[in-house]
Amino acid sequence: MASRAGAARLAGLALERSPGGRVSSLSRIARFYVLSVDLLGLLACGAAWWHAPLPAASFWWIVIAVLAAAGAAPFRIPLPVLGNVTIAFAFVLTALILLGTPSAALAAAASAVTASVIRRGRRPPLYRVIFNTACLSLTTVAAGAVYRAAGGEPGFLDLARDGLPLLLAATTFFLFNSLLVAGAISLTDGIPLAKNWTGNFLWTAPAYLAGAALAAILVVGLQRFGLRSIALVVPAFYALYFSLRLYSDRVRQEREHGKEMADLYLSVIEAPHHAAPHPQGADLRGRARQADGPVPAGA
Repeated sequence: MASRAGAARLAGLALERSPGGRVSSLSRIARFYVLSVDLLGLLACGAAWWHAPLPAASFWWIVIAVLAAAGAAPFRIPLPVLGNVTIAFAFVLTALILLGTPSAALAAAASAVTASVIRRGRRPPLYRVIFNTACLSLTTVAAGAVYRAAGGEPGFLDLARDGLPLLLAATTFFLFNSLLVAGAISLTDGIPLAKNWTGNFLWTAPAYLAGAALAAILVVGLQRFGLRSIALVVPAFYALYFSLRLYSDRVRQEREHGKEMADLYLSVIEAPHHAAPHPQGADLRGRARQADGPVPAGA
């Protein structure tokens, strides 16, 4: 039986658990996947700083963007099956709009490191921190490339010009981040990728769109009112955080209710001391296990 060991966080999302404290403890294909993402993330981040236009803003704006993304990363919302989601991605998108891809990739990397280090319980091993950082860096560079290819211009936000590019960038961020992490979980836990992604990550897509809208509001506020606008937008980010938490709790309760009903059906089938096998017992047991879904490995 495949080891029950992966989890994810959305900042996005990141690999949280794996079968062992070293990358060598992974299966060969999982180890190749993790190391490939690490390499691609490093190359993407380097390419962004080498080829993409460097931020025209002052150094202190970059520092503020990095600190904002890192500060939001520890605010986690448990996913229904595996892992957590945070609102840090909204600040990463803000950096992408205001400062460009290089600064946004730096903010994303900072949020990944912060989320991995500042946490309750035992800290994850180094290779998982590296994977989280590389995954978010690669995701941000891809989103930035889509943003510019669609006509978006970092610096000054013009909603008429940059609205559609921002929507496409947020969608790209969601797809890259969720699929990269879902792939790692599927390889370490033996969960089918399609079932893993649709059951654990697909419901978070509206959160990315809401985060993109909040990022646009924050950028417009910064352009018109300066840093004072942050105080006005922070409550909106907290509203997004608590909305995600409430929705996640409801989804989890629905899954638990489905498990209870499945157990009830199984108890009815097997009640007469297994004296007579039910002709549909095997089929109902299979449906019950599907309703239960994959077992989370823990945070």
